[in-house]
Amino acid sequence: MHKYYNTEVAPSKKVNWCYLDGDNSITQEEHNVACFSRITYDAIPEYVKKIVVSHERSQIPYSDEIIHRWIKELNAFNFPVSVEIKQDEVDFTIELEKYEYKAQVNCALQFIRALYERFIAYLVECYFNRLDANPSATLEEKFAFLQEAHKEITCNYSEFSCYDYPNTNHMVISSGNFDVPLTRAEIFERFKGTEQHVYDPYKSINIERLWRNNVVKEIKHVNE
Repeated sequence: MHKYYNTEVAPSKKVNWCYLDGDNSITQEEHNVACFSRITYDAIPEYVKKIVVSHERSQIPYSDEIIHRWIKELNAFNFPVSVEIKQDEVDFTIELEKYEYKAQVNCALQFIRALYERFIAYLVECYFNRLDANPSATLEEKFAFLQEAHKEITCNYSEFSCYDYPNTNHMVISSGNFDVPLTRAEIFERFKGTEQHVYDPYKSINIERLWRNNVVKEIKHVNE
């Protein structure tokens, strides 16, 4: 029995996105592609001011209320995103001036995708189930719930079990990533340690490694 996830909806694994410049003109776009690799693996041109991720409303297994609620949580965690829900489409906008690190942008893209990617979309329900059970949770506790929800959907014992798909373009965390969740300060210190800001030239960043709590190497070595 699912409280929030609509099992009658068939989520998709495809993404649609575009870059907007300062005049809100589209400078580059992709439709029905497998992932955000053109964004995450390439350098973002400096004239790009916004990234807009669009998805068919009929392929998102959550109500408008839950979509807005999820986006509100992401903003509280310092992954700023705005959302516009239309009749047939939902548009999520990332304003790059609100971001400091490329890894931060990459994570925000995957958190948006968690609303509609097949299998991974259970994440949102797992997260809100934890909030419902802990209505007075602090922001730091919620951030731990976010990581624990990733673990829940990838562990064999869970009713939400799907599979581990941690990489830069699908999930930020795998089931074996942690015993104790990272704090917000810790993950943003790791973003800083990548030494890659939003518009810097491409440098490989393993997002899943950034979120591990057992990294013993210096943080600069996550860029392998």
